[in-house]
Amino acid sequence: MKDSVALTDHIRVLDPARFEQPKMGKMTDTAMGAIELGLAFLFDIR
Repeated sequence: MKDSVALTDHIRVLDPARFEQPKMGKMTDTAMGAIELGLAFLFDIR
């Protein structure tokens, strides 16, 4: 498995059908929290 980077300033809409494909990997709780913070900052959500 390769490492990857989530670019929270590159947001796009996904077709829900894409989520039916097999999982590509796993994210840690720390990584998910960082993504949530990045999106909150981007959309100015407090």
